[in-house]
Amino acid sequence: MADNTTKLYTNNKSADMDMVSLYLYFIEGGIIFVFNFVLALIIFLTKKLRVQKEFVLFGINMIFDALYGFAYILGGFYRLRIYLYEEYIPLQSRWICLLNPSSQMFAILIPGVGIISLITTIDRLISVSVPMRYFTLTVSYTYALGLLAVGATLPTYILAMITSYETRDIYDANGLCNLQQSAITEVYIAFRGLRVGTSIVGVFLYLPIFLRLYKILNARTKMTISNVQGKKLRQMTFTVTLITINELLLFTVPDICLILNPSTNTFFFFILNMTKGIVNIIIFLLTQKELRKAVFRRISDRFLNSTIVDVRIQSHSMVLRFNEKGLHGLADYTRMWMNESISSMSIESYTHKIHKGIAAGDLNLQNIKVARFFPPLIRYRSSEHGLYMTTLGGQSDIQAEWDLDSDFLSLFAIPFKGEVQGRIAGLRSEVSVKINPGTNEFEVHHCAAKFNDFRIRLSGSIAADILHWFRSILGKAMKKRVEETYCKMISQKLLPWLQHQLTKFPNYLHVNFGNNIELSQGLHSIALSSTHVDLRMKNKFITNGHLIETLSTLPSSYPNYERNQYLNQKMVELFIDEPTLQEIASAAHFSDQFRANMTSPFLRTDCEMLCLGTLFPELKTQLGPTKLVVEVKTLSAPIIRLLEDRAFVFINSSVEIFDSNSLNSIRENDIIDNNIDIINPILFDPVISIEVSGEAELFIQIEERKLSGNLKLRNTKAIVLESKLTDMSQKTIDFIVNLSVPFLEDAIQVFLGEGTQIDDIFKVNTRNETLTIHDGFIRLQTDLTMEHFLD
Repeated sequence: MADNTTKLYTNNKSADMDMVSLYLYFIEGGIIFVFNFVLALIIFLTKKLRVQKEFVLFGINMIFDALYGFAYILGGFYRLRIYLYEEYIPLQSRWICLLNPSSQMFAILIPGVGIISLITTIDRLISVSVPMRYFTLTVSYTYALGLLAVGATLPTYILAMITSYETRDIYDANGLCNLQQSAITEVYIAFRGLRVGTSIVGVFLYLPIFLRLYKILNARTKMTISNVQGKKLRQMTFTVTLITINELLLFTVPDICLILNPSTNTFFFFILNMTKGIVNIIIFLLTQKELRKAVFRRISDRFLNSTIVDVRIQSHSMVLRFNEKGLHGLADYTRMWMNESISSMSIESYTHKIHKGIAAGDLNLQNIKVARFFPPLIRYRSSEHGLYMTTLGGQSDIQAEWDLDSDFLSLFAIPFKGEVQGRIAGLRSEVSVKINPGTNEFEVHHCAAKFNDFRIRLSGSIAADILHWFRSILGKAMKKRVEETYCKMISQKLLPWLQHQLTKFPNYLHVNFGNNIELSQGLHSIALSSTHVDLRMKNKFITNGHLIETLSTLPSSYPNYERNQYLNQKMVELFIDEPTLQEIASAAHFSDQFRANMTSPFLRTDCEMLCLGTLFPELKTQLGPTKLVVEVKTLSAPIIRLLEDRAFVFINSSVEIFDSNSLNSIRENDIIDNNIDIINPILFDPVISIEVSGEAELFIQIEERKLSGNLKLRNTKAIVLESKLTDMSQKTIDFIVNLSVPFLEDAIQVFLGEGTQIDDIFKVNTRNETLTIHDGFIRLQTDLTMEHFLD
């Protein structure tokens, strides 16, 4: 016993402490903490990895290992303080030792690493026992497993706290405060025993895991999983197996030795325990290619960050979004396609072996055909890591020819052949489609198909009556063959068709701006989310016969307004960002699209009615009888700014007035392309040149399937750049300058024209179009008539 003012010490000097173990606490603990923490961070920050259950579970294992390493670091600091400030190693109560931060962490982590390893093994058992069900689980299931692992450590932790508190006045523990000195002997054995028990149970669970995995991977004809899925299942199980073996060798064996002989020198076992975290890092990096790629990508992005930013700033894009309503429309059309495709589909011949009974032998099915097919209800569902197609219902009539090769029945002179007819109903299937981000290729990740009802009827000979005794066996055989054929049809026919339908949509976006500018789209990438499918495109500008492409590298999705308002939702949305509109405006400017010549009877200096000459006789005196021509053109590309519900255009243009008596025409060659002849008016020095600049609000609307725009000038400023009207009064000059703004407005109306039909922009049959302006992009929503452009 000791009071609060007395400090007790052992006879061991702190200077005699084992410094090697102290260094290892810092060095190995730091390595384990840093590498596991960084790898876990990469998993949870990489979108492709954090949506996969297996990688999330790996990340949780890494967090446990990282905390284990951090506990060693805290223990190292505690020992270093004793080494530096205490002459002798103090005596402590078990309660005070347990309150030490490193002891607190070890009290949770020592059983915790065994529990999370067992949970990871159980996860593998579930994945191979019910793979179809497992693939439908979300990452929330994995996070729940992590919380379960933490919760499972609480009983021993609470027990340690209670029992150590009861010995709070007994100072008999070494002040270095290992967990062995922090808990009573029985609780310490419980800590180690729990880790040993969970590890051993995990090892025994691998027997059914390997047996089940062998059956799955060697039952290829069942088509329950794809090659990609089987490879992933095998790879993940292999990784978890190595982790379990690592824990068995470096945790379980040392724990058993310490439980059987607590007085054993723990230094060697301490080294083994610390090495386990480092070996796990090596296992993850060697066996998981996706994780290696993510690590390399993060390192590359770190060094190439400035270059990537520059590319993104200069990129432009359009995004075509299929909403939930659009996916439903695509599903309805898929039913039509499936009805035509499956009705004309033939099924491969099949031989079924009957092992017992008088009909034992080979039952052959040939010329299997689909007589009638009623397609099931289909639904497409998008997620961040794939596109899912689920079906429910449907019915199919199957007919085939059969013959029986039986050693026993062949003794009878009876023809053992005939026809079999079957009816399959209640199809339930789920197909998971992965999209390769580099090539936009579609591939089946897994396909599961099951018919709930299958009835058959045989005819043809007396053997048919005999075979009716085995119709359940025959029915299962035919049912399995049809299910296999269904998944094969999905992979070989439906998937290429679906890929073609989605990836051809960008080709429907094509618009001409005058004679020299053509804007079309090509598919750049496909981005999936839980609510929509985005087709991100690359712009293809053809200006004056030259092709310019700009790639879409925008990393974030556009906002999805009215997400829950399904009734107001349109099937597809087209997002056009501000840089794309700016690119169009710049191309039009440099192609002289924003140039217009205007004249009118009012611009005469000699007339009998109202004109400039009658208003200002001095014009007639200086210029003589003539007709004036006004040319309006942009001096620089208009600048477009899109805000929420508003759009503005900043204009810098010139308004020049010419004397028509000074105009001639000449044929010249285009300086860009010598193969194109153009005719331009050669305008000599203008009578007066005026620069007009200012902002205009842009109003865009869709009426009667026509896209039209209108500009309203505001805050304009006109400056005279050059003038030959030297003898004119200031009043005359001011009047002409004031005329420049109406001339610019008229020219703008000429530029905008009467509008553009939606069909000239989106080469599909659309309806119910709406257009809205948002901060940084324009959003066009529309419904589609699928059958008019799908094939």
